[in-house]
Amino acid sequence: MKKYIRMNNNDNHLSWGNLSRIIKENTINKTSALQSEIFCIIFNIDSINDTTVNNYCIGCRAINNSYKEIFIKYNNQYQKNKYCLIPNIINLISIIDGKIYYNTTITSSLNLINNNTNLKNIVLKLYNISKNDKDVSLSLINNLKSFIDSNNLYETICEILFYIILEKKQPLYEDNIKRLKIENLLENTLISVSELEEYLTLKFREGINYHYTLKKMADNGNVYACLEIASNEYIGTTTGTPRYNISYKYFEKARLVNHPTAYYMIANMYIKGLIGKFSKKEMSTAFEYILKAIELGSIAAINTLGNMYLNGIYVKKDKDKAINQFMKAANYEYPYAYNNLGKIFEDNKDMKKAFEYYLKSANLEESWACNKVAEFYRLGIFVKQDKIKAFEYYNKAIKGERRICCHYAFYNLAKYYYLDGYLEIEKNIHIARNYFEIAAQNNIELAYYELFNIYAKEYKKTRDRLIYCKLIEISFKIETSNKYNNNVKRKIDNILKNINNKIDLDIIK
Repeated sequence: MKKYIRMNNNDNHLSWGNLSRIIKENTINKTSALQSEIFCIIFNIDSINDTTVNNYCIGCRAINNSYKEIFIKYNNQYQKNKYCLIPNIINLISIIDGKIYYNTTITSSLNLINNNTNLKNIVLKLYNISKNDKDVSLSLINNLKSFIDSNNLYETICEILFYIILEKKQPLYEDNIKRLKIENLLENTLISVSELEEYLTLKFREGINYHYTLKKMADNGNVYACLEIASNEYIGTTTGTPRYNISYKYFEKARLVNHPTAYYMIANMYIKGLIGKFSKKEMSTAFEYILKAIELGSIAAINTLGNMYLNGIYVKKDKDKAINQFMKAANYEYPYAYNNLGKIFEDNKDMKKAFEYYLKSANLEESWACNKVAEFYRLGIFVKQDKIKAFEYYNKAIKGERRICCHYAFYNLAKYYYLDGYLEIEKNIHIARNYFEIAAQNNIELAYYELFNIYAKEYKKTRDRLIYCKLIEISFKIETSNKYNNNVKRKIDNILKNINNKIDLDIIK
């Protein structure tokens, strides 16, 4: 009689589960290779709240759609530039070897990847699995063999990742787990119902209890976990509110092992006043940390140094030195450096240069720059007016993955296109309202007036009490805003007065 049920009987499948397992087996620091965290670490994702869940209760594991969406974009980049995944594979090797590696030139990075013994062991194991996996095509197996024979580990692991995440459906672990109730699994076993339920619950939690496992890794000194939990606390994904003191604690742990991102982030926290009190000593530390981050290879730190010269933070204000630093960062195609250069030239009324730099940043899908380019096209600034191109760039802005979307783009799309129905863009009040809501919730105060008008018209049609409450809420926002003049406020008061009179009449009737 069986004494247990094997839940992970998937040894003959080229799957994400097996990739994670083999990485863990071949990693010096086992905690850094926990399955639920590997993807986030390798692909430089600050946080994915809904990590891959091993839902053993239904008996199958699926690659999270968030992962797939990210990887589709990587695949598109890969088709244009096959070296785009170098930083990610370097991250993977860092996890495996328990050392911090920095991406320098393409040649040196490829040498590091292709000559790494631990990575080769992982690749060979995955290749052997692929030969026994009936779902893997012969062409893929031949491709893998060709890459391995030529010692091209980089393209080998890329091929495996693309297959696993984009093509491969994860195997079922136990058919009867999917088909039958828990009690039916107990046939010919010595496991009790309570024991099985406990086991399944434990496995489920292992998949979703992301923050707990991450914190445990960080407290044990894993630098990648420190960086990730610090980033999560910085942007507030853990509790919904940023906790800068906790963020600082974990960035500091990563800084102590000389990680450039940690130096850069702590410096920025001092500069923004998120920690400390803007003292001379703290600003001196920030400047020192920025220089150290640059020394360790941080491009973002070069851009920050430019901002320090531009705004006279700790150093004497010097626009030429600022431009020099922005140019250095721009040489690495750093989008925020392009933004800074664009803003400087726009302030100097050099719209040609401004547009040139904004466009470079927008082509890297930076949201704020996409919104700026859209504005240039919508208003015909320097370029020929083109409202369709403006529409396209506004849409790029709200879909950009770099940092937070530019919420002005939501406002502009709603106002100039979906509300008014520009050109071929069909008027759509529903989309307009939703976009204005997003803009308003993200401090674009001008959206409130448009929302008020939309809800006022809706109320006129339906007399819905909930809409009335919404109007009161929005009117308060407008009343307390400094973005509206007295004429606008008087107009809103009059509309509300008419509605209130109507309510009174309805009550009398």
